[in-house]
Amino acid sequence: MIGLTDNPDSPLFKEADHPILIGASPPEKLRETEYNDKFAKQYTGYHHDIAQTKTFFANILCITAIVFELIEKPHKLKNSLENDLVHFESWLQECYNWVVDNPIINPDKTIFVGSGLFYSLAKFGQYKWFEFTFPGLSQDIEEYAHTHYFVTDEASTVIFFAPSHNHRNRIEELIFGALQHLIKPQIFVITSDKLNSEISEPNILHLPKFHGDEVWQEVLAYIYSLIYIEWVTYCTAVDAGLDTNKFRGGKEGEKYVQGSFHTIRRSNIES
Repeated sequence: MIGLTDNPDSPLFKEADHPILIGASPPEKLRETEYNDKFAKQYTGYHHDIAQTKTFFANILCITAIVFELIEKPHKLKNSLENDLVHFESWLQECYNWVVDNPIINPDKTIFVGSGLFYSLAKFGQYKWFEFTFPGLSQDIEEYAHTHYFVTDEASTVIFFAPSHNHRNRIEELIFGALQHLIKPQIFVITSDKLNSEISEPNILHLPKFHGDEVWQEVLAYIYSLIYIEWVTYCTAVDAGLDTNKFRGGKEGEKYVQGSFHTIRRSNIES
């Protein structure tokens, strides 16, 4: 069993046949907490109090590297990284600027939509929303058309991940057939290509053009789109006056942390 973690003291690291430290957090910080409540002070294992976005991102990069090693093509990964991730630092700033210029109007009703590999991004967006007490939904593109579409209204925000041609075509059908002119929610599309039709709304975040085969382009689109989720969560929480380093954004955090021990099976919380 291969175990990916940033915590050398974790059960996963000790139980894994091949433990890999991803280096997302200083190990000594994982033994500390800023909570004052005697129960909440036992809630350690995080650099900050909330689940770590950077840990998820580091895991994705590690898994990508492991896959290339297993298929015995580490040179391909190296060449692809040199060609396609050379502009990654500038993308961090560009994406942040775009998010600031295109804020979520109503974070209380946000639906993240993506298919295939990108459904996990939609799910990640929903869970990041939960961390700051925003109600969020996630759905596959086709399932959205037949389920979550019916709870979409003008007070909603819908975020589509459209990395491939087939995904974009179906998303365009939904946008032009119902959403843009009839329902009129706030719409965002994250895509690496132009849409086929002129759109004044939704707001479109264009990913960079990537090299390599279709699979590698999709992996890169996933990594770059992940940065969008991180920034949009951060900026939306800041705009709402929340503390981005605290559980639930600082809203009754210690109470919910104490309660979390009782949601963990075989918890050893001291009473």
